Amino acid sequence: VRLSTEGEPTFKRREPYGVLVNILELQAGAAYVGHIDVPPDNDGVVRRAPLIRRFDGRFFPAFDVQVARTYLESEVPVLEVASYGIAALRLGEHSIPLDEEGRLLVRHRRPGSFPAVPIADILEGRGDPALLRGRVVLIGNTATGIGDSRVTPYGATLPGVEIRASIIESLLQGDALQRPEWMMFVDAAAMALIALVLIVLLPRFGVSG
Repeated sequence: VRLSTEGEPTFKRREPYGVLVNILELQAGAAYVGHIDVPPDNDGVVRRAPLIRRFDGRFFPAFDVQVARTYLESEVPVLEVASYGIAALRLGEHSIPLDEEGRLLVRHRRPGSFPAVPIADILEGRGDPALLRGRVVLIGNTATGIGDSRVTPYGATLPGVEIRASIIESLLQGDALQRPEWMMFVDAAAMALIALVLIVLLPRFGVSG
């Protein structure tokens, strides 16, 4: 990924311990390569996706970025950095806001928002080509209990491929969510208010064992 600043960024950030690469035969036929790491938050819910990973001094874009780049026929994505960390990723005409770790706040679509075509229909020639023409096509497991399943803020367990579709659609449409900087003050005020309420109420009601 090309950087919009000169030289190496000075901020520090966590790096993976290693890289698990693709099967060489598959990689040989791919136009680009991107990482697929989407770790959940501490409560197991996927809210953010790292669009950029840094490893061994180099920046690696996510699979979603490379798919959107290919569809848009865009040049190399531009990573915007600041002294505190990553600020945004420019892809085509869109500037995608990221947090300092290079993570995107995912705009999850509701379950079932994306049309699905059984792979058996395609292999047996029953699929309608019009459903695939001019679209980004992702192949993944959707059966319950098989493959990659993730929990979203909607509370539903979705196949990981649908979360990928939500991320890619945000990159293509430029409608990525952004957390305002003033939200940190709202969070701090809310925590202070909760602490104050507890200080006032606990002595009155006591703690039962």
